[in-house]
Amino acid sequence: MLLRTERKEIVNLHNSKCRIVVGAGAVGLFLAHTLKIAFPQDSLFILSKSRTVHPLTIEYVDGTRMQEDLQVMLLSEIPHIVSSKIKSSNIYFYVTLPPEFSDRVFEYILLISKEIVEEKIITIIFLNNGLIDKKKIENFQLKLSKKVAITIQVIRALLIAGYMRTHDEKGTLVKNTGGNKIFYGTYKNEFIDSNIIFPQLFYSCIYDNEIFMREKAKFITNLLLGLIINKNLLENRNVLKIISKDKLDKTLESFCKLFRENEVKYEFIREQFMNTVHETGTNINSISYAWYHGNRQTIDYFVSELKSVMRKSKNKNAKHFMNEILKEYY
Repeated sequence: MLLRTERKEIVNLHNSKCRIVVGAGAVGLFLAHTLKIAFPQDSLFILSKSRTVHPLTIEYVDGTRMQEDLQVMLLSEIPHIVSSKIKSSNIYFYVTLPPEFSDRVFEYILLISKEIVEEKIITIIFLNNGLIDKKKIENFQLKLSKKVAITIQVIRALLIAGYMRTHDEKGTLVKNTGGNKIFYGTYKNEFIDSNIIFPQLFYSCIYDNEIFMREKAKFITNLLLGLIINKNLLENRNVLKIISKDKLDKTLESFCKLFRENEVKYEFIREQFMNTVHETGTNINSISYAWYHGNRQTIDYFVSELKSVMRKSKNKNAKHFMNEILKEYY
């Protein structure tokens, strides 16, 4: 059962670690479950915007189910509770919010940091989809650098797996429908000890020095799955029935040409797209699922990000083709 965290429970030993999962969607809940098992000695809680309390069941790929108790705290309470109650010297933020809300994480941490007087090491792991703006990260680190007691590290991680969350009168069920890979890297090629960050018992963790090309591959993959399947509850594999091979290839090629030469490689982007369709073929993508239920926030975010990339591009032919795709499916 998901329970509101009592304030007295958020007190940690100075030399311990505190792990904070930001977002209580399917990815966030499953990740929190695995962190709890892998690091039982650490404090763990979830930051969520919802007050809803549900019995929670976790289901693995093989069908095994476990009942789970996870501590959840309202996002609105962060500045008032976290800054004064967390005593750990190491704080890990696992960001699983939809990408359109990523900026809020920086705002929350800045609010928390105002109250910090002891030395802290803060690690932010962006696990969500979308394109994380490096300039915003630099500005954020610059603001935090004024707090001499804080050391900050930002990690980009991409989860190659499928998850599904369902609600009914019996509670909440979170399924891992397939996949368990985490690719990760940093913005400054810093050393990362993945053993203390990721729950290795549950994920295959792979360092990737091309993490930002992979980020773009995952971005266009998620965008096209949502855009082409549109507001229909269809499995991902149906995307290959809706769009022809030639048009799909031209779309992926045009996306690559929006960037500088050799920044994004077509063969890599296409391989990642096809691998995702193969590995999550029976899943319903989250963009289409939300769109079907009247929530356009995520599809609007992805389209807005694509248009931003297009505005910066000098390749007129690629921009024209991508505009035509948007007119057809959006």
